[in-house]
Parts: sequence; C-alpha cells; structure tokens
Amino acid sequence: MNVTQESTGDLTAIVKIELVKEDYESQVNTVLKDYQRNANMPGFRPGKVPMGMIKNMYGKAVLAEEVNKVISESLHNYLTENNIKTLGHPLPNEEKQEMIDFDKHDTFDFFFDIAMQPEVNVEISDKVKMDYHKIKVDDESIDKHVDDLRKKNGKPVDSEKDEEGDINIEPAEINEEFFNQVFPEAMIKDEAAFRERLARELEVSFANESDRLFMRQTANKLIDDSGIKLPDEFMKRWLTETGEAQIKPEELDLHYDEYSRALKWQLIESKIVADHDLKVTPEDVRAQVMSYFQAPGGEVDEETQKRLTEIADNIMQNEEEVKRIYDQLLDTRMRDLLKSTLQLKNKDLSYEDFIKLASETK
Repeated sequence: MNVTQESTGDLTAIVKIELVKEDYESQVNTVLKDYQRNANMPGFRPGKVPMGMIKNMYGKAVLAEEVNKVISESLHNYLTENNIKTLGHPLPNEEKQEMIDFDKHDTFDFFFDIAMQPEVNVEISDKVKMDYHKIKVDDESIDKHVDDLRKKNGKPVDSEKDEEGDINIEPAEINEEFFNQVFPEAMIKDEAAFRERLARELEVSFANESDRLFMRQTANKLIDDSGIKLPDEFMKRWLTETGEAQIKPEELDLHYDEYSRALKWQLIESKIVADHDLKVTPEDVRAQVMSYFQAPGGEVDEETQKRLTEIADNIMQNEEEVKRIYDQLLDTRMRDLLKSTLQLKNKDLSYEDFIKLASETK
C-alpha cells in the first residue's frame, strides 16, 4: 500500500491510496472461510461447500466490502499519523477516481479530496473591548411584567373574541391569590413584596439574556477579527453531498454564510478551549446532575442521598443527556472566561431597547 498527498490549494489536497492484492487478500479469505463454515446448501454437508462455489456466490461482494474497509482505515490512519485536522470528511475525487472493476483488477487506486483546518489566531485579553448590555430593572419593566403575568393568569371572558379572533382574557386581579399563582409557597401578602420578589426574578432572567447577547456579539467580533478563510468550494460540496446543510442544494448559497460563520466560531472555540485548558470532567457532569435534585446548601439523609445517587447513575447512562450537560458546562466556562478577561464596558438599557438590539444581532 502506498499513500500520497498532492496539494490543490491553500487548505485542500488530494490523498491517493494505492492498494495491492496483499493489502486485502487475507481479510477477504478469512471472511470467505467463515461463509464456508456456516454455509448450508443442498447436496453438501454443513461447512463442506466447495470454496469455488462460495467465491462465485459471495466473492465480489466480500472483496468490495473488505477493500472499502481497508481504504477507510488506511485513510483514517494516514490523517491521524500525519496530524492532519480536516474540515468535514474526505470526499471521493470526481476527476481522478476511475470506476473500480473487481472482476478484472486486483490493484486499485483511490483518490480523495480533503480540506484542512485553517490556522486560528485569536486574542483573549483586556485588549479586546466589548460592550456588556445590562437591562435595567426599573418600575417600567416591572409594570410590564406584572401586566404580562396578569394576562397569563387571567380568565377567559365567556365566548367573547377580540378583533383577531382570539378569546378575550380578563387579567387576574392584583391580590393574594394572584401572588400565590405566580410564586407558589412564597406566602406573599401585599403588592410591595410581590414587586420586590419579581424584581429579583427579573434580575436573574435579565442577566441570562445579557450573557446570551454578550456571547453572540463577542463571537461575531472574534470571527471578524480572526480573518479565518475557509475552503468554501469544498465545504459547499461537503454540505451538499453529505446532507449536513439539510436544505436543497440550490438554496445553499443563500445560507452558506451562516454555516461558514458557525464553523469559524467552532474553530475559535476549540482554540480557546485548548489555549486556556478549559475542561469539564465526568465528576463535573455528575455534580451538575446532583444539583438538579438538591436545594443549595441543603442537607439530606442517607436514604434520600442513596435515591439521588441512583437517579444520577441512571442519567449518567444517557449519553445524549450527558453531552447536553457537558456542552452547557463548557459554554458556561467559556462565557466566564471571556467576561473575566475581555475589557467590558457596561451599558444600561431599557428592556425594550435591549430586545431591539438583541433582535438586530445575528
């Protein structure tokens, strides 16, 4: 076997794999012998079907399958051993790749197009200036949320409908019943205490929204400042042929910029994670799972702790859920790093102005 690489651009190349009979013959024979051992055909004792018949029946299919396995493994090993970090996955080269005829040949040449990850230079320091938009928790924003909550907890007015055909809702009255609907078990007795509690809730909610906007704006700035160039033609082909774009090929150009920027941010994130040694361990994930079922600072008895541990064990077996929590924790650590390292300028905005700004930030 011989594997070579030919550059076709700054970030693209063709990998050629030359396969000879010795590279796959033993694997093919092993599979065919296994077929022979398990063959059960009229006129022959089990396991005694002639190899010639086995080859006639299964030879070409087995050969094709084993050659593909060798090619896949060889390509993977070549990229790994040469520390070639690719974008997407290798694709068959459409110009150089000839039709493979397993009946006439026993040596084969395979050609693959690959795209390589660009070098990423990103600075995370106080030299990078960013605005951090904070939503003011003022009387106006509290009033608005009180109105929204009254509508949410209101009652339909008979069968009356408004001009748009929606059932009219009579807003809930501001009283103790309403307070208990919004904050069960808080035992709120008057409007002043209700507004105070709502203000605290809004501060948490607004802080989360501010963080999300900060991350979007920071990602945009780091993407723009990085100057990362991608092998766009390869990426468009990869998105189209693998179905990763999940849209019609003729619509790809309309959406490619979104994919391009998302990929650039993934590369930047990976660089930041590596440079700043951001890690999330299985113990971190487990601790996060346990926190879902425990009140902050609360103590539990041995039996309850045992049940919580069993619940956590079950959740830790769910790979999809573990990955979701892992990504969530890593995102939090990335956000905390950026907030503590970049030079932030706080800007207070009303809720309406904040929503407008957020809607304009893609």
